[in-house]
Amino acid sequence: MKASNVLTGIALAAITSLHSGVASAVLVNNVGLEVRALVDTDAFGANAPLANAIESEIDLPYDRSVVSISGGTTGSFSYMAVSDIGNQLLKVGGSLTNPTGTDFSGFGVPLINVYAQAKDVLSLTSAVAGTFDVTLELVVTGNLVTSGVSGDVSANSLLTFGPVVGLNTTDSSRYTAAGEINDTLSVTRQLTFAAPGSAIDMEFEAFVSFTATRVPAGFTVSGDLGNTAFLNLILPQELSVVESGSGTFGVAIPIPEPQVHALMLAGLTLIGTVAARRARV
Repeated sequence: MKASNVLTGIALAAITSLHSGVASAVLVNNVGLEVRALVDTDAFGANAPLANAIESEIDLPYDRSVVSISGGTTGSFSYMAVSDIGNQLLKVGGSLTNPTGTDFSGFGVPLINVYAQAKDVLSLTSAVAGTFDVTLELVVTGNLVTSGVSGDVSANSLLTFGPVVGLNTTDSSRYTAAGEINDTLSVTRQLTFAAPGSAIDMEFEAFVSFTATRVPAGFTVSGDLGNTAFLNLILPQELSVVESGSGTFGVAIPIPEPQVHALMLAGLTLIGTVAARRARV
């Protein structure tokens, strides 16, 4: 039996060519990160949505490996979504409270919809000629609170994987039962490499979401896949990833937070003050 390995962000970080700053010769629409949250309790009315947030990264090469959004109002709604290609994970979460005496109902139209999506192209090469199985998994964990309206509240996951030139294979799940979610989506493709060093470009899409189309009077519904949906690429030892379309698959690009910027500026100011004092001495 051939040994296999699960490529994690740490393992892939060793592949320096993944973040060379040179965009791969792949279609831009095969590559992208996006997160979105829409909260609208007046689905057919004239009132503006309570929230409508979106963040994406599509320009190559990426300046960041993660996009995220979060927000809410205490006692009303909340949302969060993360698409992190550097650490190979997706997160979504949301809640919606109905404090009124009548049901919130979109009649099939989402009152709250939160999703995270990641798309990329991976160039795989083989050390030897041959045919090999390549597997991509999306491991989904979380929790769903339906408040007795199962079917109107759901979480969803989708994984698509296949050669850029050819047909993709999809695995997906919809979760409607209250309680814990523990699921693994898996797609295995058989690839034939004609000669040592030959390469095949594989594209994938991973997607997770939380949706509610009805909230009874006095209830709160919520979904949390914030425990994380992890992407695992399982390769035979003869195969390796030499490049990704995004340039950041498994290679996290740190983005300094505002507090970090402030500390950096304070540190530079302190260094300058000390240097000036020493110069006067």
